[in-house]
Amino acid sequence: MAIASALLDRCARTVCVREDTRMEALDRGEREAIQLAEEQHANLLLIDERLGRSEAKRRGISTTGTLGILLAGGERRLIEPELAFQQLIEQTNFRATPKLRESFAEQCREFRRRK
Repeated sequence: MAIASALLDRCARTVCVREDTRMEALDRGEREAIQLAEEQHANLLLIDERLGRSEAKRRGISTTGTLGILLAGGERRLIEPELAFQQLIEQTNFRATPKLRESFAEQCREFRRRK
């Protein structure tokens, strides 16, 4: 988690939230992240909440979630995605549906077959 903290420290900034009725259902952090991604013409937005991802995609912003980052780290041989996922579940309040967990496990199995 130290890597994530370092990234957040380097990237943190104050964002003025514009009123947008289409984003009323989102929490403030999700609204700010989407708006910042739009303003900065970001290539990718890290966002996990389903409604936030849907709104970002509706606006043409590419997204990935925490598990996508774990898989990318595994493909680059920076981490073991399954171990990182287990630590994430045990040490944080991260939640994933059974369907998402199974999809992640299948992608990890596919990744191991390609090694």
